[in-house]
Amino acid sequence: MRRTLLDRYALNSAAAEPVSFAARGLSFAGLRWHNGAANKVLALHGWMDNCHSFLPLVAHLEDVDLVAIDLAGHGLSSHRSPDAAYNIWQDVAEIWEIQQQLGWQKFTLVGHSRGAMIATLFAATLDHIERLVLIDGFMPIAVAETDAPNQLALAIRDNQRFSAGKPRFYQQREEALASRIEGPLKLSAEAAACLADRGLLQSEQGFYWSADRRLRGASEFKLTSGHITAFVNACACAIDIIVRRDRAEAFQSAIAKLGVTADITLSLMPGSHHLHMDNDTVEAVADKINGILAG
Repeated sequence: MRRTLLDRYALNSAAAEPVSFAARGLSFAGLRWHNGAANKVLALHGWMDNCHSFLPLVAHLEDVDLVAIDLAGHGLSSHRSPDAAYNIWQDVAEIWEIQQQLGWQKFTLVGHSRGAMIATLFAATLDHIERLVLIDGFMPIAVAETDAPNQLALAIRDNQRFSAGKPRFYQQREEALASRIEGPLKLSAEAAACLADRGLLQSEQGFYWSADRRLRGASEFKLTSGHITAFVNACACAIDIIVRRDRAEAFQSAIAKLGVTADITLSLMPGSHHLHMDNDTVEAVADKINGILAG
């Protein structure tokens, strides 16, 4: 009998080894798959997702020791304390401590969306990355220095608003799934269900997504084009970006405006923002990554 997509997710989850780490006062949870030992891969999920984001992909990857973690504020990992923010550069030191606990000196870093931004900052800052693979993400949109005061004001107000609020509760699980399926970064029903297995909780008030609401707030500070160019050019490894075709022009334009000299390869594919989760594109994304690892 042909397995459904959710059946395959369940099998991939069952094959995983739960892992945990302590870094910078926080607890991090994740999953590890041993599909071989030649290539060590650390995977970073996108905004409001969790490490189940990589369940569809991992079964198609060859000869990998892959660790996918729930980033701070997501999945089963700790939320940051009330006095801490969720700026993307704060994740870099946390991931570095996790890497040290894994005992990996060199490894491949795979990032999706927000995770891709964090991965690029890590590769630029710390000399441990052999290959950098980014899925529908790269670096944040550059802003001008003159926007800094307004940006900080917005972040302060957002932090107060989201800290004081409570999560949105849904009476039915299907309603909670629909909020992701039709949300700002749309998901297939199967992908939403996959993420829900790790990120959806239930209380007396109903179902709610466990991710820290403060992740929805504005960053305290935005990088300028000069900052971004410096980080990208500091990457000692090649950068492979897998992007959905309808965003190709935006990516190409952004890279051209930065005037970077880094070794960047852009691979275009049809599909949605979650290319690595969608049934129609996951094997093509895996084939691309397998080729990068083999090279």
